[in-house]
Amino acid sequence: MHQEAKHTTIAGFSLGGLAAFYATLQNPHVFGNVLSMSGSVHWKKDDYENQIPWIENQI
Repeated sequence: MHQEAKHTTIAGFSLGGLAAFYATLQNPHVFGNVLSMSGSVHWKKDDYENQIPWIENQI
């Protein structure tokens, strides 16, 4: 198993895709590649802006 980020991939589907995307943004030293399949990067802002305000800034 490789220890270098360039050899490490994280993947997820739907909300898991969003989580994989966020994990990669927060840990670029761990994950060098991300596969976000149909990642839930869309939402009604009114429903979530007070619950997850950080994610809009990250994406």
